[in-house]
Amino acid sequence: MEIKFYVHMINLKMKTTFLLLIFFPIFFLTSFLNAEIILTEVMANPANESQDEFLEIYNTADISVDLKGWKIKDASDSVDEILAWMNGGGQAMANTALVYDSLSLPAKSYAVILDSGYQDAVYFFPEGTVILTVGSTIGNGLKNDEDQVYLINSSDTVVSSFSYTSSEDSKSWERVAYDLSYWDECSASFGNTAGAENSISTFPIIKHLNDGSSLDIDTQILTTTFEANWSFVGAASYYFSLSEEMTLEQSDLVETTTATAITLNNLTLLPEITYYFHIQAENIYGRSLIERSDGVFILAEETENPIAKILITEVAPAIAGSNDWIELCVAAGTFSLDGYKLYEGTKLIKTFADIIVTAGDYIVLLVNSDESDEETKNSDGYWQFYATEAGFTATDNAFYLKDPRDEIVATLFYCNGDDNFTASNFDFLTEDDCFIWSDNDKYSISRKCPEDRYLDANPKTDLEMGEFSKGFQNEEKYISNIQLLITEVMPYDDNDEDWLEFYVLAGSGSLEGFKLKVGASVVKVFEDITVNTGDYFVLNFDKDLPASFPDFYTTISGITATDNSLIVLSPDGRYLDAVFYATVDNTWSMTNKSNFDLMISTGQWVAESSNESACFVWTKTSSRSIARKVAQTGIPIDTNRKDDFELSKLTKGFAKDVIIDSFSESFGVEFLNRHFSPYGDYKHNALQVKYKNDAETILCIKIYDIQAHFIKTLILIEEEEIGIVEWDGTDQQGNIMPVGVYLIYSEFIDAQTGKVSQEKKAVVLGRML
Repeated sequence: MEIKFYVHMINLKMKTTFLLLIFFPIFFLTSFLNAEIILTEVMANPANESQDEFLEIYNTADISVDLKGWKIKDASDSVDEILAWMNGGGQAMANTALVYDSLSLPAKSYAVILDSGYQDAVYFFPEGTVILTVGSTIGNGLKNDEDQVYLINSSDTVVSSFSYTSSEDSKSWERVAYDLSYWDECSASFGNTAGAENSISTFPIIKHLNDGSSLDIDTQILTTTFEANWSFVGAASYYFSLSEEMTLEQSDLVETTTATAITLNNLTLLPEITYYFHIQAENIYGRSLIERSDGVFILAEETENPIAKILITEVAPAIAGSNDWIELCVAAGTFSLDGYKLYEGTKLIKTFADIIVTAGDYIVLLVNSDESDEETKNSDGYWQFYATEAGFTATDNAFYLKDPRDEIVATLFYCNGDDNFTASNFDFLTEDDCFIWSDNDKYSISRKCPEDRYLDANPKTDLEMGEFSKGFQNEEKYISNIQLLITEVMPYDDNDEDWLEFYVLAGSGSLEGFKLKVGASVVKVFEDITVNTGDYFVLNFDKDLPASFPDFYTTISGITATDNSLIVLSPDGRYLDAVFYATVDNTWSMTNKSNFDLMISTGQWVAESSNESACFVWTKTSSRSIARKVAQTGIPIDTNRKDDFELSKLTKGFAKDVIIDSFSESFGVEFLNRHFSPYGDYKHNALQVKYKNDAETILCIKIYDIQAHFIKTLILIEEEEIGIVEWDGTDQQGNIMPVGVYLIYSEFIDAQTGKVSQEKKAVVLGRML
């Protein structure tokens, strides 16, 4: 059997109560040396090192101590006798509430030893502080980098010392109030606590824990030996009690004289009775380090898995009709749910009843219902509870489960990536800590359970989105394998019919639940249409039409042409792709900047020197789109930066197969494929030629058969332009040409001189056998 203890610890400085859970074998804390006068603070590196160095000492005894004949020294051989401030030649100070003319240090009081040249008002000394001096500098002046300080009593015995290897400007070293071996830099904002309680007096109380023995259980009436080993840090006295009473007075506690262990013999402990272990310790200042604690255990014939552990394992916050639910799983222990409370944000939505649960049990809470909790597991094998709460917030939320001691024992946080985080839900989090989900009524947010063990480190990576598994173990979650890219954007159509083109980079399956986010808004949730690797599809704006693959529609009026951020999300909330663009003369909006930062944090975009430098700059023209470049392999480039894109002639819904290397000269032609079939039986249905022409040149591309018969003029341009032109295999009259080899002539004619630059390429018009 194991015994569980809840130990309350007090922060001496802030008076804040913390809760520590430890398990039997019982562990305690060890005693502090019976010191009287000790060094408690050293200021070696003040702003004015010639006058403002100081040492602080403290009388731990219950009576005053006469410091006549006491001395201090540093690492040098110089020994300085401690003097009263006025007797040591110190000048009068304005604060008359201090003690200047005495070497008597009262019980539980501080004294500060100053250079005799100290100037008034540099430090703030509390009322009653004893001010001392050595008549000159301390030692030869305390070094900033490495020194030792010794406090020597009237018998020439070193009673306290401190060594340091460095010191920070205007910041003192302080002793932890109840640990003679531990010092740290002052944490107070003004850099010192001269004459006052040290800022780091709340150093953790438990220094180490030792093993002890458990209670033997053999009969209903038990006579047993209760033995424990412990060690205290900083305790001058300590008290304990083992009792059926939850609350005891100070007088009910027994003071122990040993600081290391205790054995209680011949205890009669009854099964099914709750016993409380109480412990209190006081430090050398008389302040309690540990409150009387309510450490509870219950004796029984069998106590399997005594550690109570429960997790929030699944939430469905977007169910139609607000029939949302949340699932909890008992990860360890057998215990009562009585007093456990579930919060949504700051709102209490359920206090659970006295039902005994055990490891492996599932608990489902359904909201928007006034039904009574079920007293036994239902036919599906889980406990079902109800709450009148109308429904969970699906956009962003924070769930907390608290135990009867009001301690948070389980959490789950999520948001839908729209940047609208409710402050009360995220007081202790940032957006990066939250699981991003797609606000989908067909999927839940669930805790991952690899190898039948739930992850419970509580970062967002412990969670995933997938199909419901209400009341049973989370497994085989739906994670779409489809990888989408935005390959072309037209945000400035002449007819206000903007559109986006997408490419299925990998995977196959349904598009249902995929989302497009434009700026701060989700503008499209895609329908249940199957796509495969290599497919292109288009989303048309400002149209109220049903989806008809490869076209989708949305009634949103259009895309902002000046600057924008476009993001694709999978159904399980992952960020798949993004496009950022802006016109040359426009600043980038804060929404788009936030989206860019978000994509960097998720690894879906490469950081640049500034947000604006990461934006593709386009010319806001209706004849050109923002298009993703394509590699030699025919696959769109995806390096997550603006260089993935270029201005392009409109190729809506069409595979470009573009080699994106920029033209090295002011004009030129590139053949993007050399084989095609106009009969639809080959991967290329047309010949594609990428061209670039400048303002001083006329470009003419013509097609001839192998006997040099003219077939068709493909393009004639007399202005600066860049784009892609296609030959669909037809002649000038629209007739499909027979299978064979054809010659493509490209001529660049200098408009001023008439000089012709000509290039000839052979291409194949074929057909599958």
